[in-house]
Formats: sequence, C-alpha cells, structure tokens
Amino acid sequence: MNIRKGMVAAVAGLALGTGAAGTSTASSLTPMTTTSQNCWSGGTHTTGGAKMQYYECRRTYNGRIQSSIKIRVIDTTNDGMCAFGRGDIGNDKNSAYPRVFARSCTTGAWSAWEISGWWNGNQGYEYVYLGH
Repeated sequence: MNIRKGMVAAVAGLALGTGAAGTSTASSLTPMTTTSQNCWSGGTHTTGGAKMQYYECRRTYNGRIQSSIKIRVIDTTNDGMCAFGRGDIGNDKNSAYPRVFARSCTTGAWSAWEISGWWNGNQGYEYVYLGH
C-alpha cells in the first residue's frame, strides 16, 4: 500500500472525561460474570483526502478492562487513492494490535461502519490514511 500522508492518531483514553455518553449494564449475564460499559463518540480524524469517524467503548468483564472501536472512513478527493481506517486496542501503543479496518475508494461515499468486537486493553488508537 502506498501511503501518501502520514498517519493521524489519537489516544482516545485522553477523551474519557470529556466524551462519556452514558453507562449501560448487560442484562443476560451468567452469575460469575460482571460487566459495566461506557461508550462515547471519539469524533473525527482528517488527513489530506481522507476522513474518519469513530466511537469507543470500555467495559470491565470478569475483572479485565476491554475496549471496542467502531469506525468508518470517507475518501474526500478524486485522486485515485482510497481512504483507509484502522483501530488498534491495547494497554499502550507498543502493545496495541490492529482490531478493525475500514476502506472507501468512492469519492464522497462513507464506508460501512466496522466494529472491532471486545478485546483486552484499556486504550484505543485510531488511524486514517490514503493508499492504493
């Protein structure tokens, strides 16, 4: 993949105090399982020719912190490049692994929302870039 622009990253953990949207509790749990969940809109990232929207959730599941990321991207310029998005989850940048991907090659059209599912880790890192 040819990357024209550098990656734009955000540590969503920094937004925890500012973007919290509420709390929900799962209702059909086994007796030994506890879950509490907080979700918020992380906002958008933009790089020349591409834009990403993302949401993040955190939960505690059986005593472990887990995260989930939901992303979509749009190609904003008609230059033959595609917009790509990636969401990594881990406890820090060095331990984070890619967990969700999105792609849009049609100028002006959002990709479908892509969701990572739940993964161990208390940080989410979102990246948007252009490529072929």
